[in-house]
Amino acid sequence: MKPFKRRRLLPLLAVLPGAALALPTAAMADDRPDRDHDRDRGSRGAVYVQTNEAAGNRILAYRRGHDGSLGRPRSYSTGGLGTGLIRTSSQGPVVLSEDSHRLFSVTTDASSSFRARPGT
Repeated sequence: MKPFKRRRLLPLLAVLPGAALALPTAAMADDRPDRDHDRDRGSRGAVYVQTNEAAGNRILAYRRGHDGSLGRPRSYSTGGLGTGLIRTSSQGPVVLSEDSHRLFSVTTDASSSFRARPGT
């Protein structure tokens, strides 16, 4: 890669993880009562967590019941590696878009995005 292009690419790479963290919503599928597809299936949305495993980072998707209980998780590979450390100080490493169609995952080493199906 030419030095000119590298200088233009580095600021972009520095901004991307921050942009994903700045998305304005929590990593939970919408539980508003007007969501017929969730209500019909007995679900109140989903909860998404990141494993941060060094051998292969994954997203775990838990279906959330009407009583708040969580079902068995489905596992989705992010295609990247986590650090293997549990970090409780980071805010927003897994973010669901406002329309509940995209899930963004950010670690110190990588960023990923997924298509999300609300309630799964």
